[in-house]
Amino acid sequence: MKKKFLSVICLMLAALMLCSCGSTGTELFGSRGTSAYVKTGEYKKIVIDKKSDEYKKYYNALYLSDITAADLFEKVESGAVQNGDYANINFAGKVEGAYFDGGTSDNYDLLIGSGTFISGFEEGLIGVKVGETVDLNLKFPENYGNEQLNGKDVVFTVTVNYRRVAKDIEKAYSDLGYKSAKEYKEKLDDDCKRFFASKNFVDSCTFKETPTKKEFTGLVMMVFYDNYLRQSGKNDLKTYLKGTNQDINTFTSGVVEHMAEGQLDSLDELKSVKNTVLAFYALFEKEGLKVDEDKLGKTTSYERIFEEYMQISKACIDLLYKNASFK
Repeated sequence: MKKKFLSVICLMLAALMLCSCGSTGTELFGSRGTSAYVKTGEYKKIVIDKKSDEYKKYYNALYLSDITAADLFEKVESGAVQNGDYANINFAGKVEGAYFDGGTSDNYDLLIGSGTFISGFEEGLIGVKVGETVDLNLKFPENYGNEQLNGKDVVFTVTVNYRRVAKDIEKAYSDLGYKSAKEYKEKLDDDCKRFFASKNFVDSCTFKETPTKKEFTGLVMMVFYDNYLRQSGKNDLKTYLKGTNQDINTFTSGVVEHMAEGQLDSLDELKSVKNTVLAFYALFEKEGLKVDEDKLGKTTSYERIFEEYMQISKACIDLLYKNASFK
């Protein structure tokens, strides 16, 4: 019933081969640099509109992510389901009048707006009151991944048992480790500024082609999954791998081997990460910034590359944030 993760994510925990920076360039691109792959855009006169709907939406998404990671929700047994609520539901799906495996569950906590279920399911619950039952007439995607369900019409009968609503900032800030709501709001605002300064820069760059070397593919996959884990409130990639006794080099090599040709450009989620990685490398080179070799240590290749990229991305984000103006 759940939307399938990208096939890539299933084998995911990929490591990216990060590079250490020397006088002749980075390990990843060497003295040739990134000129064959990307042309840097505007990065000294970026203007961020804090009143825009996009900015407000991202701010609220950051807050909800923190609330979800800390499970700071309050049970509410009245009212209607809203985007951002956890709806505790019972559901049963039928295809051609018959129940199917995985289509029925009771007391399931569904985060509305998460995109966990097929298109139309979560949207169909917005506005449904606690205690109500509705029929959702939907259709499985053609590429759902199950030959018996691909492209089929389906009817889900759903009952909303109760809602779990995110705590207000004024109640949640101390549980999140902040001294005041003001301090926490400033942190959210700062994170938003850094995100949009980086996003606007990457969007202004011109991308010519995608590097084909496996080390670059590995780097993109590692950054992708690191982002995914952080956004899910599950630490980061290095912590995850260490906790599951997985070796970065072995894991990354395995992921890269199973990557389809052109996958970095055919999947929007990966393409976005790829462009960000290229843009940061290009800016790093253009500004003549340097990696702190001492902090790289005597780590293995993929770990070293990942650590270098962490330094590169931080340096670039700090620079973009410093040069941006906010209105």
